Order: sequence, then structure tokens, then C-alpha cells
Amino acid sequence: MSGTYLKCCVYQSSDNSGERYDPYRNLAIEDFLVQYVEERAQDEMAVLFLWQNVDCVVFGRNQNPSNECRLDFMRELGVLPVRRKTGGGAVFHDLQNLNFSFIVPENDYDKDRSMQIVVRALRMCGIDAAVTGRNDIVVGDSKVSGNAYLSRNGVCLHHGTLLIAADTAKMERLLTVDAEKFAGKGISSVRSRVKNLSEIRPDLTVEDYGKALSECFLECYAGCDDAALIPLVFGREEMDQIRRIQEEYASEAWIFGHEMGQVWKKSRRFDWGNCTVEYTGDSYNVYSDTLDTEDFAQIRNIVRSQDFYRMCMEGCCVEERTGVTDTRQKRMLEDICRLIGTGMNNKAEVR
Repeated sequence: MSGTYLKCCVYQSSDNSGERYDPYRNLAIEDFLVQYVEERAQDEMAVLFLWQNVDCVVFGRNQNPSNECRLDFMRELGVLPVRRKTGGGAVFHDLQNLNFSFIVPENDYDKDRSMQIVVRALRMCGIDAAVTGRNDIVVGDSKVSGNAYLSRNGVCLHHGTLLIAADTAKMERLLTVDAEKFAGKGISSVRSRVKNLSEIRPDLTVEDYGKALSECFLECYAGCDDAALIPLVFGREEMDQIRRIQEEYASEAWIFGHEMGQVWKKSRRFDWGNCTVEYTGDSYNVYSDTLDTEDFAQIRNIVRSQDFYRMCMEGCCVEERTGVTDTRQKRMLEDICRLIGTGMNNKAEVR
């Protein structure tokens, strides 16, 4: 941290808003708040946004919804498909999830400290939680929170969800998780991997945890209690801007625009995330739940290039052919090249 405390605000959608639980609107507000902090860099502002969604499946920026959820069943139940701008895997939201967004200047952001804010708030509620892996918070062996991240123009977004009393049976019916993700972990399903906080503390409410999280956020970034809060009120111009962003999030072009018809598909889990490559007869597309969205955006552009298949089959040097010098990106490309090679030679994967 810079040594000086930040101006802080905790923002929640108004109770009298008919769209309070609209996932497209909430992601639009989050997007707007990132821009809001960007434009006020001199104010050293930190924002906590608390939000809830109606039933929806939210998948990562680089995922194919057809691979992550049962779209026909979702349509039947009225569950909304939603694409966010951060990486990571698909998650189910309902009104018994609490979603949170930390929006902080990059110079003042530390992922581990932000994860500890979530953990401290859980402990305030009498729940002994811990951070595991890159982006999960667990109680015992069960996941209670997943988190994802984005850095843009000097501002960091860290958002996540807390399972308070979510419908885990519906979650299991809607999500299709690759078996490799559970391999070696003694886990047979999505439902057995996650746990509601209400199973540990039955009287816990969304409001209870939201209050605890707000207190821990303010203690970390403002150095004191709610006296540090500053008002955050949007006028007509700001609401019009949020509406335009909302329309983008709700558009089929954004939600499904990454999908293409398949000739074959091949998936494998690497240490950087689950990866699926699809071939349509004239081009490749690649999807992943990796948290490294900026690296993967560059990787996707290379995979879509016309000579990528030739590079894979000829065993060319990735750095020589693509100009990629970053060690992590080179490894990702090499893994995808090997995956494409086995995919083209394995007719069992043809669909």
C-alpha cells in the first residue's frame, strides 16, 4: 500500500430499482465503477460494490458457453447466460449468493490482501475459512468462494461470489465441468466440491456477510470504520452510460459471439488452466478458464491465424514463427500445439 489511506465507498444498487438483480446491469455498473476510479486517479479512491443476481450462469471471458453449461435446460428454467470480462470458470448465481467487487488503484492493490479481507469477514461471522490455490476460498475441503481479476488503465478489479444458501442442486444440473478438473481430488461432482455458508452457520444472511465484508474493506483501505465512507451518487448522464454498457453485456454478440460450429473438439487441463481447441473446417478457436485474460487474448489471436495449423504440424519453434518471447505465453502456445496435434490424429474426438 502507498502508506496513505484511500477515500472509500461501498456501493449497492437501490432497493427501489426494478433492475437491482439484473446480472447484465450489475456487470455494467461494475464496469462503470472501474472507469469511475480510472478517471479519478488523483482522488485515490477505492470502491466496494455489493450485488446479487437472479438465477444465471456467468462464464469467463474466454469460455464457450456450450462447453460450460446446459443451455437448453437454462432456457427451460429461465436461467440467464452471462459473459463477464474476467477469466476463470463458469459459476451459478442466484439471490442466495453475495457478489462483491473490489475496485482499487493498481498501486494500492494486492491480491493476497484482498483475499484476506474476504477471509477476515468470514471469521467475523464465525466461519474458519482459508485461501487455496490461485482464486478459491475454502472451509475445510469445500469451496465457498471463487474469485477473478482484471487490471485496466491503472485500476484493478477483484471480484468474487460467496455461497450463502445457493441452490446447489440446480447448480449441478446447469454446469458441465470437465472431469479432469476434479481428477485426483476425490471429488465426483460440482455439488460435492462446494458448500453453502448456511450449512456451517444456519442463521447467516446475505446482509450479515455484506456488513462484515464492508467493515473489513474499510478497515483495510480507509484505516477506520464507516466514518470513512464517501457518498457515491449517479446522475442521469452516468445512468445513461451504465445503460449503454448493460446493452452490450446483454447482447447475443457478446454472450455467444465466441462460439463457432465444430468439426472436432479436444480438451486438456494444463497447469495454467483448462483448455479446449475447436476446429471448424477452416479455422481454429480456443477457450479456457485461465485467469490470465491478457495473455490468453494474445494467444487466441495467434491460434486463429491461418498458418497456426501448419506451425503445429511442422513442429516449428513458437518464438521463431510467432515472435512471442514471454515464457508463459510460449508455454501456453506449445501446449496448445501439442493438443491440436493429438486432436487431428484422434478420430474419437470428432463431433
